[in-house]
Amino acid sequence: MNKLSLEIREAIAMSYDFSQFEKVVEFVNNENIISPSILNLYPKVKITLAVSHDILEEIKKTPEINDNFKITNFDFFHAIPEKSLLYLIYNLFVQVKQELIVKFLENLYKSTEVYTRLLIIDKFNDEKYFNSNWASNPYNELIKNAGFTVTNLILTGTEFKIIEVLRN
Repeated sequence: MNKLSLEIREAIAMSYDFSQFEKVVEFVNNENIISPSILNLYPKVKITLAVSHDILEEIKKTPEINDNFKITNFDFFHAIPEKSLLYLIYNLFVQVKQELIVKFLENLYKSTEVYTRLLIIDKFNDEKYFNSNWASNPYNELIKNAGFTVTNLILTGTEFKIIEVLRN
């Protein structure tokens, strides 16, 4: 897996106003962690990393991860680790099978309150799905069926985009 460059992580962090949240839970399913860049810009935000067990030790050794991060070992396809009003996940649509995406969204819906947000950071190669034609995107249907609404499609100035999703 290629790690995201610092420039890309910073561009993602600068593209969204994280200051409105006390806590962010980032689901970490690979080596790419966005939240150190968020913490650099928004030092008051508390960060929890929900890390899959197979990469937990590797994540703990990451130089950017320090005492400002709470780390939980969690399989977020089966349950959600803790309450927050903002969750963040990278590469959900690109690397995860559709049935696991559905399971993740269903678990998130069951575990959260109305108005909870999820930021999905993904690389969309097909621009037609990331503009006014979003309604025709096959992922939009998955999101809607799980009880969420896409509220914002955010460009980051990189090949990665942010999909802001709100729990109904």
